[in-house]
Amino acid sequence: MLLDSKMNMLSSELCKSVMAMNNHIEFVAIIDKMGRVRGSQGRNSTIKKLTSTAKEIFFMENALVYRMRKDFDVSLGELRFTYVERARRGLFYFPMADQLLLVSFLRTHVNSLTLARSITQLVCKYEKKLEKIS
Repeated sequence: MLLDSKMNMLSSELCKSVMAMNNHIEFVAIIDKMGRVRGSQGRNSTIKKLTSTAKEIFFMENALVYRMRKDFDVSLGELRFTYVERARRGLFYFPMADQLLLVSFLRTHVNSLTLARSITQLVCKYEKKLEKIS
């Protein structure tokens, strides 16, 4: 129980830290390998406005894609992040242990590569903290 509490606290801390990086970040979530949201933060986000069923399917789909990509880590190298570009939004997916960090942002207002590098640094710090409590 204490481990779950500490993990939830770290997840919340990571989501808040990512949201604070840029005002054009709309939504941040940590998704487990089954597609369940373990922590999230958002502001006026399209993702938050989806129906509960649509959100569930969206998160499950992303968890499945992540698990499938992980199958190629040995032959292609470890996945650092995935970037999806939509009409107005960008979506980043960062693998973290058995979880996935999802970041949605208004792409016309953000330098995607700079943002990805900054978030990668936060993810590394988060993973180190997770190792210490495990």
